[in-house]
Amino acid sequence: MSIFSINNVSFSYPNGTHVFSSLDLEVSKGEIVGVLGPNGSGKSTLFGLLTKQMMPTSGQILCEGQPIENSKYMLDVGCVFQSISLDPLLTVFENLWLQGVLYEIPSLEIKKRIEALATQFQFDLMLSRRVKYLSGGYARRVEIAKSLIHQPKIILLDEPSTGLDPKSRLDLFQWIELIKTRRDITVVWISHYTDEVQKMDRVVMLHEGKIVCDGKPHELVNQLSYFHVQAKMKSDHVIDAIEGIAQDIALQGDRLSFRIEKDQLHQSLTTIIPHVEFFMYREPNLEDVYLEKTGVYFS
Repeated sequence: MSIFSINNVSFSYPNGTHVFSSLDLEVSKGEIVGVLGPNGSGKSTLFGLLTKQMMPTSGQILCEGQPIENSKYMLDVGCVFQSISLDPLLTVFENLWLQGVLYEIPSLEIKKRIEALATQFQFDLMLSRRVKYLSGGYARRVEIAKSLIHQPKIILLDEPSTGLDPKSRLDLFQWIELIKTRRDITVVWISHYTDEVQKMDRVVMLHEGKIVCDGKPHELVNQLSYFHVQAKMKSDHVIDAIEGIAQDIALQGDRLSFRIEKDQLHQSLTTIIPHVEFFMYREPNLEDVYLEKTGVYFS
């Protein structure tokens, strides 16, 4: 069942910059969808359209069959922006309390929800701490909790890992899993990190304002039938040995890289072993999927 749909949407900025032409996208209730693309692919514009910061030049966006121009739409949506929107001079509790007041939630219910969210996102010992003293990772946890205080149907996140250290980025994956336990919530996660979206239910890849790929992460990767091989050469004979079976052969000094079809991996490794000091190989990933679909490297 679709919770919202983008139907034949086009969008251009007032300066004439064109972003989308006839964009179509449906998101089902309870899905966690990662929208993936490099800078300039249209991710931020899509987030702006979904949060009503801007309106389509043409076409329509529907939530449960109703145009999002309906004022009730934003009551059903929680937003997490790239930049932290918490008041740094207020405590964690005060920030969450004010958000509850804005949504006219009764006082006792606000307190109950704050306690539940603080436990869920593991900042219950920091409720009395001012936000300006939080690490980036904890501030992001509070930001996500803030977006959930009114119990929305949809959570929209715009590159929420921006500025976070590696550990905090890893924590994001755990928060995804926490949100996943609430199947009544639909999550749209805008990202430019492939490892961030690989655990999600579905990945939508954008390139120059167009959807170039849409599916389950593992299914998209499994469509690619090759491995990547890297090796340190002992002699140039290795190149002669793999010609005819390897693709995209690249040489930099004594370092060799190439692609090989999965059913030829064993043959190629057996062939190169006498001529290399060491080798390694890896399966394809979402960056390879993007390259396959667009012809450009993900960056």
